[in-house]
Amino acid sequence: MAISELVDVDHGDDREAWIAARSAAEPHSQVLSIPLSGGDTTVHVDANRWLGHVNASPTKPELVTYCEEGLWEDVDRIWGLDLATNETWQIRPTGPEEAVGHEYWLADGEHVGYHGWRGTRENPDAFFGQVRYDGTDVRENPAPDIYTHFHSNSRELVVGDGTYRGAPYDLLWEWNPNAAAYETPRKLATHGWSGDDDVHPHSRLDPTDERVVFDSSRSGTSDVYLVAVPDDLTELPAFEA
Repeated sequence: MAISELVDVDHGDDREAWIAARSAAEPHSQVLSIPLSGGDTTVHVDANRWLGHVNASPTKPELVTYCEEGLWEDVDRIWGLDLATNETWQIRPTGPEEAVGHEYWLADGEHVGYHGWRGTRENPDAFFGQVRYDGTDVRENPAPDIYTHFHSNSRELVVGDGTYRGAPYDLLWEWNPNAAAYETPRKLATHGWSGDDDVHPHSRLDPTDERVVFDSSRSGTSDVYLVAVPDDLTELPAFEA
């Protein structure tokens, strides 16, 4: 888990300004582990940076990711931590004019998924990707927009939220090993996401890759939906960005 010092920053309804100010305040933060069977808490990371978003590898109990919070383009967000040695490292460093985040573990417990963009928020070149926890074996692919989440159990099938700006669908990407590339994404379901102040789908594949669960405001309130994934994705309409 991660804990972070509370700091007094107030920027009203400007969320991005609040995030930037909290990050600039360099709050004292720690990444901790607590034995479920009882015992002492271990501090693994102690820093004057805004840290959070701790995720454990599902297959390697000694490995976790944590993040440096802030505007993605201003921080190196995705970090790895070895609980046995306290070694930390950047898993997907942020290059110049680049931003990455919303990291998650794939089912193999070795690869970490994420998405981001190059350029600016106003004119982004969006992408999603996966990387091995040691920074190797990187695979990245264009995405329709930056306002989105991605999820995958493996590198073969990826679901993304799309966006409310021209791609109002849950989208599926399937890996073609012969072409060594993802096929044109397929539209799985509309989600009713209408803007920044609305709920976002946060789409996720179930462990069998047979269904996607997502949030939608299509009924006027925030509700959770399930949609089946066909065996043949070509049954779904293509999304031509």
